[in-house]
Amino acid sequence: DSLENHVPDARPRHPAAPGGEGAEGDGDDGDDGGHHAGEDVENGGGATDGEFPGAGDSGGLSPELRPQRYPSPSTLKRQIHNDCMEVNNQLRALITKEIRKPGRHYEKIFHLLKQIQGTLDTRIIFLQNIIKEAARFKKRVLIEQLRNFLVEIHHRANNMNHMSVL
Repeated sequence: DSLENHVPDARPRHPAAPGGEGAEGDGDDGDDGGHHAGEDVENGGGATDGEFPGAGDSGGLSPELRPQRYPSPSTLKRQIHNDCMEVNNQLRALITKEIRKPGRHYEKIFHLLKQIQGTLDTRIIFLQNIIKEAARFKKRVLIEQLRNFLVEIHHRANNMNHMSVL
């Protein structure tokens, strides 16, 4: 039993099996676009109902339909970190672009800053780098608003950490 699940089945894929099925006298001329009943057209014409149980570990399912294995915690943590870094890098580029624009229209900058992902330390470091970028362009009003925003982030974090249980 266990061996048959690991050995590919050598049966032909064509449904014209001995015993008259798919034979010429049944009214089916075999010209149905090259696809036969029981075949999955989108996935290369393989069997859909487990007709070939030895087709790998997936039970004959295509990669899209195969049940996904859960990633290990370290892999998941790395993937989340990479996703956060990618989003934050895009946000950094957009915020830097907004800082370089003339004028004092900073609403969009603060809207983007609220979308920063990651831990508290990640958000603080990100915001400190944005403050340095604003200093490069001598945006004193923006620097002051960013520092207030940084204080607000610290204040929120402390309030969340010091909530008492009722």
